[in-house]
Amino acid sequence: MGAQSAGKHEAARKAFLQALHSERQAASSAAKRPSAEPTRSVLLRSAATLALRCGEMREAERLIAVALSGNPPEDIAEELRDLLEEAHFSRHLQIRGRQLQPEEFQLSISGEDVGFGIASADAFLDRIDITRKMVYRTVERKMHLPFRDLGAPKKDVREAVSMYLSMPKAASFAVTVRVGGPTPQKSLPMEGAPPDAAEITADVIGCLDLYSKGDSPGLDLAIPQSDYRRNFSELARRLSPDGKRVKFVGFTRCVGTERREVRLTVPHAPEETGTGTGKKVDMVSVNGCLLYANKLGKKSRIQIQEQNGTTHVVHVPTGMMSDIVKPLWEDTVTVTGPRIGGVIELQDIKRADA
Repeated sequence: MGAQSAGKHEAARKAFLQALHSERQAASSAAKRPSAEPTRSVLLRSAATLALRCGEMREAERLIAVALSGNPPEDIAEELRDLLEEAHFSRHLQIRGRQLQPEEFQLSISGEDVGFGIASADAFLDRIDITRKMVYRTVERKMHLPFRDLGAPKKDVREAVSMYLSMPKAASFAVTVRVGGPTPQKSLPMEGAPPDAAEITADVIGCLDLYSKGDSPGLDLAIPQSDYRRNFSELARRLSPDGKRVKFVGFTRCVGTERREVRLTVPHAPEETGTGTGKKVDMVSVNGCLLYANKLGKKSRIQIQEQNGTTHVVHVPTGMMSDIVKPLWEDTVTVTGPRIGGVIELQDIKRADA
C-alpha cells in the first residue's frame, strides 16, 4: 500500500486540481449572474466539491458562500450546507497543540451529539471500543494467528497494544489515540516477530482509507483473509456516522511532515455472504431478542425470538460473532439476510432502535 498507493493519490490529486481549475473558471463566470439559477449554484457546488477533494478548504468555503449568497433551489442549497459542514469538519482533522508520533492518530467526530469539546458518551465510547477491536485484530492478523471467532484476545496481545487517550480537544470532538504504551516505543514486547506500534497504526489507518474510498480490490489485497476482512469491514461500518447524531468521523495520522486524513461519511452496505448456488433467495428482516448462541465446529448460530414467541435460527459467518454479534447479547435486534433452508444467513445485525 506504500509507494503505489501514494502515487495513485498524487495522480488523483493532480487530476482533481486540473478539473478544479476548469470548473472554477466556469463558476466564476456564472457567479456574476445571480439570476442564472440553477446553473449558477450547480456550477459553484461542483467547483466547491472539487476544492474539497483537493484539500483546498478555504477555497471551498468561499465558493459555497458565494453560491448561498444567491438564490439557489432549496435542494441544492441543502447540498451546499452539507458541503460547508464537510469543509468545517476538515479543519477539525488538523492537528493542534502537539505533534503526533508515528504510533499515534487523532480520532474526530462531529454532528448533533457533539458540541465544542463535548460529545455523547455513547457516540464517542462506542467508537473507541470499535477502534480498540480493530487494533487487536490487526495485530493478530499481522502475527498470522488464526482468526479468533470467540473469546477475548490473549493477555500478551491486550497488554502489548493497550490504547491510551489524550484529553479531548475543543474542536468538533477530537482525541489523540496512542497504541502500545503510555510513552512512545519502537516495538511491541511480544514473541514471534510482532509488528511495532507504528506499523499497526499505519495498517489500521491505511485500511480505513481504502474502506472510505470504496476500494474493495485494494482492501482485498491489504487483508487477503476473508474472515479478517469481513470483520474489519463490519467494524468500519459501525465506526461510520449515522448521518444525523454523528455526521462525520475522521482519523488523522502524521509521519514527519506527511499527514494522512481519512473521513468516514457514508456507511457501506454490509458484505454479502452469498449462497454459492446462484439461486434466487428470499431476503428477510426479523426483529427480536438475541437469546441464544452456539458454535459447533466452524458453524456459529444464534437464535432470535420475536415478541410473539416465534424463533428464528441465524447462521453467523466467521468474522462477526465475537466483535459484532456478542455485544448485542439479550438486546432487541434487527437481523437481515437471505433465508436458506429455514436458516437465515446473517448479512446485517443491529439494535432495533438504532
